[in-house]
Amino acid sequence: MNRQALGIILAALAALGSHWLARQWRSEAPPAERVARHDPDTFVENLVLTRHDATGRPTHRLWASRLLHYPDDDTAELAAPRLALYAQDQPTWTLTSEQAWIATGGAELHLLGAVHIERPAGAGRPATQIDTRDVLVRPDSRYAETREPVHYRAGGTAIDARGMRAWFDDRQYELLAEVRGVHHPAAGP
Repeated sequence: MNRQALGIILAALAALGSHWLARQWRSEAPPAERVARHDPDTFVENLVLTRHDATGRPTHRLWASRLLHYPDDDTAELAAPRLALYAQDQPTWTLTSEQAWIATGGAELHLLGAVHIERPAGAGRPATQIDTRDVLVRPDSRYAETREPVHYRAGGTAIDARGMRAWFDDRQYELLAEVRGVHHPAAGP
């Protein structure tokens, strides 16, 4: 067999192989019909993330025992998160939960399961504690909300309600429904 015949045979085999591969590729489901996978591409253990303002002061800090990032929807899951919200000349608010989910872009943090929110006493105000579940937090605005039952305690005040919106900088809380409370004034001298 001469070289020219061998070249023609190899070219024909390459063409047939290319045609077969192209048919196999086209027979797969189109991308829209493929099942989207929600697999993590990154994980971090013992996460500490701090956000600063333009002057370099921390505005909030997030701790978690584990973070898993998912590229298909750019979200992240956190295990045992703790969020500290800082403000100048005010006590720090701390929010803890069992787990959390961070939406695309990181502007919203969804604290999932049991959530404990606290602020130590300071600036003439008593310590505050709030226990609830499933809280949406917008750390940059220092805002949180839930539709779940809320138990609020500060000084001699205890309030139970269903649902809450909280603006931490303004120390303003809106209790949404079924509000019941008790206030025990401090004893005088």
